Amino acid sequence: MNIYNNLTFTVSNLREAKEIKKKFWEEKKINILHSFKDLLWQGPDYSKGLSEKLKSKKIIFIVETFDNVGLTLSSINLGIDNIAISKTLDKRISEKIFSIAKKKKTKIYISESFNYFFEKKMG
Repeated sequence: MNIYNNLTFTVSNLREAKEIKKKFWEEKKINILHSFKDLLWQGPDYSKGLSEKLKSKKIIFIVETFDNVGLTLSSINLGIDNIAISKTLDKRISEKIFSIAKKKKTKIYISESFNYFFEKKMG
């Protein structure tokens, strides 16, 4: 199954992610995306901790960096497995990011391709 076809939820903290995990556990796979706006102030280290706490065969944890090259490279260097970048990123820069990510075994996705599942903010 294509990752872009999974239900995709944006989260800003572990509590929200756990609520989504509990509520949608019946799904084959779900994407939990650490949103860009929260990544900006929480940083890639927080994302790495979230990804480790949510490790599961049913959950694909993705860090959303859009067009921020610094956050993208920091996330790759921290060993985050899945990163979503923007399709508006300069082609030469995105090619270099894909090359670096391949060496570090990080998967890169396109943010705009996800089908976000919105529901009322939890909590």
